[in-house]
Amino acid sequence: MEGYAVIMLCFAGFLLIYAGILAKTKDIKMIPRSYAVNVKNKKQYAEKIAKVTALVALAPMASALVARITDAAAPSLIVLIGGFILLIWLGVRFFKA
Repeated sequence: MEGYAVIMLCFAGFLLIYAGILAKTKDIKMIPRSYAVNVKNKKQYAEKIAKVTALVALAPMASALVARITDAAAPSLIVLIGGFILLIWLGVRFFKA
């Protein structure tokens, strides 16, 4: 499970780096398929996407921590899937606000 923990921590780290760069630059061109969205305030849209991405990055981070503690696959996968569901739900609520 140590390899899984390292991969999940790297994935979470890359998501956080992407969210940080997106929040810093507020460049909507960094968002894939951004051309398909019509928004009035592009900088605010990029900032909201960055915040939601950073929030969702917590799921693989929590899963990696559980994998390091328990050394079993089932609890870490439950935390990963449940975390994604919960955090995406929270991100959608945050994005609409």
